[in-house]
Formats: sequence, C-alpha cells, structure tokens
Amino acid sequence: MDNPSSFSLGLVLKTFFFGSILPVVILVSWMLCTGALKASNTVIMLGVPLFALASALGLWWLLGKRHHLTWADLGFVRPRRSLWHLLWGIPVAMILSVTIVGLVSTGLGLKPAGGEQTKQIIESGISLPVLLIIAVVADLVIPFLEEVMFRGVLFGFFRTRIGAVKAVLVAGVIFALFHVQPTIMLYVLPWGLAVTAMRAWLDSTGASCIMHVFNNTAVTAIAVVSLQ
Repeated sequence: MDNPSSFSLGLVLKTFFFGSILPVVILVSWMLCTGALKASNTVIMLGVPLFALASALGLWWLLGKRHHLTWADLGFVRPRRSLWHLLWGIPVAMILSVTIVGLVSTGLGLKPAGGEQTKQIIESGISLPVLLIIAVVADLVIPFLEEVMFRGVLFGFFRTRIGAVKAVLVAGVIFALFHVQPTIMLYVLPWGLAVTAMRAWLDSTGASCIMHVFNNTAVTAIAVVSLQ
C-alpha cells in the first residue's frame, strides 16, 4: 500500500494524466464526434459533468484500485487544529486574492475575469434544473477532485521532499498555472497559496476542500446576484 511518504513522481504524473489530461481528451473527442463543439449550450450542459465523471473515475481507478490509497493517505484526516480557523482563513484568502487582482489589473490595464464564465453559463438560456446540476458539479465535485490532485497527491509529494513551506509555494503556483487564463490566474495564485498554506497548517486536505467549495460557491452566488 502506498502512503504520502512514498508518493513517487510517476504517481504524481499519472494522477494528473488520469484526473485532468485524459478527461480533457475524452471531452474534446466527444465534442468532435457529436458536433457538440458547435452548440455552446450542449457543451455547457454535458461537457462539465462529463469532464467531472471522467476525472472521478480516473482518480478512483488509479489511486483507489491501482495504488490502494486510503482517504487518510490523501490527507482526509481529522485536522491538527480546529476547523473553526476556517472562519478567518476563508475570508482572508478571498480578500487577499481580490485585493491583489484589483491592484495588478489596475496597474496592467487588465479586465478581471472574476465570475465571467459563470455569468456566461447563467445567461446561456439553460433550464434551471440543468443549471443546478452544473452548479453542483462546478462548486462541489470539481473542487473535491482538484483537492485530491493538488492538496492531496501533489502537496504530499513535495512536502516529503522539500518541506512544508516550499511545498506550499510549489503546489500553489502549479495550481494557479493549471487555470491557464492570466486574469483567472491572478486570483487563483494568492488564493491557492493561502488554501495550500491552510491545508499544511491544519494538516488536512478536508479543510482545504471546505475552503475550495466555499470559494467556488461564493463566486457562483456573486455572479447570480450581479445579474439581478
């Protein structure tokens, strides 16, 4: 049985292949074969759940069935400190990120992405039940899967090799880079560093998962309110 102290680079690479790269390939192949790429509503309705399903199955097979990792191996354990610390950790992480985005965007003349993608989904004319399904996937399922990959496997790998502090920096930066779009990365970088730091301090991936879910849900809620 594997454990965090024996996470190999190969396991990290396979985790991101089965949890991210392969699901993207499956999604793109589905779009090309069905012509869904030409219908934005179809991509939104089925694309997000399909990606999440492929990612979940890939991670389940690789980490659970293939390497026999337990939830504890991935950091889903009782936190070392009280989860009440999230009451200040969550707002601090979000306020810090929003402030940095505002300062950098103003200085460089960039337009913050914020919840633009969420707004586009809401404005696309998709029915309410489908919107709710997408919201559950985007705000609950995908954050959980990302936490398994980034704060579970990736952070666990680096922590045993370069120490917790450096692991927070490296894992946080890689997490931001995976979001590709520069204006989104502006927010995700400080937020990801703060969340990874909290994961290290509380010593629980479950804690960072709660922060991640709250952040995504808040972004969705803000986008909905702004359209009223």
